[in-house]
Amino acid sequence: MATISDKVANIYLDKKPLAILINGIIFSLPGLFVLALITIAFVTLRQGIKSGLTLILGSSVFASLLAYLYFYVTSDQSATSTTAFSFLDIFLYYLGINALIFILATVLRYTVSFKLMIHCMIFLFAFGAMTVINISFVKDTIHNVVQSQVMNVSKKLKEQQESLSDTETYNIERQEQVKETVAMLENVSGKGFNEYYAYLILVFMVVFFAMNFCLLCVARQWQASLFNKGGFAKEFMELKAYKFVIAIVALAFFTTILEQFNIFSISSALNYTVYVGLQALYIISFFILVIAGLAFIHWAVKTFSLSPMYLWMTYIMLFFVYTFVPCITALVLISIIDSVIDLKKLVIKYKKG
Repeated sequence: MATISDKVANIYLDKKPLAILINGIIFSLPGLFVLALITIAFVTLRQGIKSGLTLILGSSVFASLLAYLYFYVTSDQSATSTTAFSFLDIFLYYLGINALIFILATVLRYTVSFKLMIHCMIFLFAFGAMTVINISFVKDTIHNVVQSQVMNVSKKLKEQQESLSDTETYNIERQEQVKETVAMLENVSGKGFNEYYAYLILVFMVVFFAMNFCLLCVARQWQASLFNKGGFAKEFMELKAYKFVIAIVALAFFTTILEQFNIFSISSALNYTVYVGLQALYIISFFILVIAGLAFIHWAVKTFSLSPMYLWMTYIMLFFVYTFVPCITALVLISIIDSVIDLKKLVIKYKKG
């Protein structure tokens, strides 16, 4: 008897128009787009690039149409002034969301290697970070122009304040309004705004990359449970971090010490957005080491035929404040040791006696 998982898989693999319709609706619903990403990864893993792109383009167009219709109905603007730009904007948004998980799923399908796919994240993230950095240079130039205009407006407001009559001078509320306006305009651009922009964009990138990896794992597990029993576990347990990832994390640790003890300030030496981009790249590398550590724990539990309770306890410890840092530290150390000296071989030798 076919399970719900089988029925859903059959819809996405065999009934393309219906799959596009369903995925488009899911995409357009807030909070449910992760389900659409899982199905796109599943189809790409199972049937390849052509089927994955068909589902992405079809569902993105349909979701964009639904979102635009909602925007048009709830907006006071006329259709002639918003149609082309708004629909294209929404369509590119959906394509952007799909792009990363599609690339990762494609790499995983044609290499059958979690190790290569997860490290592909590093290069994709580096490319994305450089894009943000390049945009920031243009943004800084624009901000300088805006700031010069802000200075002119602020100057005029201050002159206006100085020319107030005695009656108006004692109007505290009026003075406060002028001061707030000047302060608000002066904060429109400058380093404070740039720092906020850099952190906002790059933290979003880190979360987006981590989320896509987790969703891809769900899609791979779904595929394996239907067509390749035990395949997902085998691939995941073979995961090991490349040494260059360890080097990136070591560099992050070293530069943090230099910053903390005021030996050398790398944030002052670099463009601030570049500095934040490096920090975000360190976080992605650290995330990969944690995943590799979890893969080793799964491997050890299977190799020694231990109770699954050990895995449950590991994941539970990741959700508690007091055990989170020790657990993460242990996973990273295990991942580093396994990458440097091949800890799995030593464990096997120990098991054989």
